[in-house]
Amino acid sequence: MGLAGHALFETFSILTRLPPPQRLAPEAARRLIEHNFPDSRFISAERSSTLLAEFTKLGISGGSIYDALVGCAAREHELPLVSRDRRAAEVYLSLGVDLELM
Repeated sequence: MGLAGHALFETFSILTRLPPPQRLAPEAARRLIEHNFPDSRFISAERSSTLLAEFTKLGISGGSIYDALVGCAAREHELPLVSRDRRAAEVYLSLGVDLELM
């Protein structure tokens, strides 16, 4: 199991800014993420350069951009995206992502 794209960094940010005593030290957060999400995937630089045009063509904007980035990471690596985020499903499907809603 892995995190898609920038979601890895969002997870790190949250884990290291939670109120004490739940807050993790950066090293502990890194180890937790690497242990629990060893198959994280990222969008390549080459592919990233084409996304703005694709998102514009599809009418994806605002906060949905972040959903689109997650979806594009899964799509680029030809992996299913397993999510509970029904709100983002339309974005994922518009990008042709193999989506599995939980």
